[in-house]
Amino acid sequence: MLQNSFMSFSLTAPQSKDANCLSALLNFGADCLQDMKIDHRKIRAKKRLLLLMMVAAHNYTESIFALCTQGRTHACFALMRSLVENRINAKAICVESSLRVVYHFEIYSYEEKKKMLDEMLELNQTTPSDQLQFQLEDADIKKSIKTIDKNIKALEKRLKGKADFKSLYNRAAGVDAFNRTKKKKSASLQSEYSIYRHLCSDSHLTFQGLSRFVLLGQEGISEFFLCGNPGDIEVILQHAFYLYESMLRMFFLCFKSVFLKELDKVLVAVGKQ
Repeated sequence: MLQNSFMSFSLTAPQSKDANCLSALLNFGADCLQDMKIDHRKIRAKKRLLLLMMVAAHNYTESIFALCTQGRTHACFALMRSLVENRINAKAICVESSLRVVYHFEIYSYEEKKKMLDEMLELNQTTPSDQLQFQLEDADIKKSIKTIDKNIKALEKRLKGKADFKSLYNRAAGVDAFNRTKKKKSASLQSEYSIYRHLCSDSHLTFQGLSRFVLLGQEGISEFFLCGNPGDIEVILQHAFYLYESMLRMFFLCFKSVFLKELDKVLVAVGKQ
């Protein structure tokens, strides 16, 4: 049995309340980002990276909001996974006083991209496919690899050595250790990492992830959710609110923005403080 076409979907009262809270926060965040008028060419590498992370968080959270209002919950878990990862990375960058962690992050990202391009180049030569529209020409791949090598070399020169970027779990553990040392009250990022791992199974469509598409209904009849399970909406919206608010607060703190006080007023207005 196929269930819940998005054409006939409508939020329940509790779901609408959570959706309105997230919508208000997103509108506030969008207005602040626009009013701050940040010129990325005039800020240092750490702030520039955090700006990109904040914009990505806003984009993904808006997408989660739009999907939930249509009852399309399945794709939200993949987006939520990236939001958790983004938040852990941002926290790890913020607690580090030097730019080393920024250079580590950039080098790691370039190296991962280079691995993918090397594999793509090899596959192009052994098993070419005309069906993949995203497949790059060999000349373009080689040009990209050359640019990446140049960028890595420049970053290693600034770093004065090779990059040793820690795993996501160790980055989370490092932030928790920093907060304990500074006696700062903060939610454990190691605990959030466990949520990240849980979301990975949904995003990568393991057996656990695939099981979200089906529910054993009455009389043993299987119900297949084409759009998503409406029962997940409240949890998704509440988690998205938490992750976005946390990123926004971190961003305002880093940029010493006057909007930090305004954020607290928004939380009071929506009943979240």
